[in-house]
Amino acid sequence: VHIGDTITSTVTVAEKRDHKKPEFGIVVEKLEVTNQKQETVLVCEHILLVHRKTPASP
Repeated sequence: VHIGDTITSTVTVAEKRDHKKPEFGIVVEKLEVTNQKQETVLVCEHILLVHRKTPASP
């Protein structure tokens, strides 16, 4: 990536799963960034611990 580049990011939820504590869940999202030539310049995964609106049933 260089000064003046235009980058576009796309985030996709790749996975959702339960956590050992029912009030939480785990979300894995995949981030892809491309430049103005449609070349991929970054790919990564974020693993998020999220608080559920309503706890999962045990």
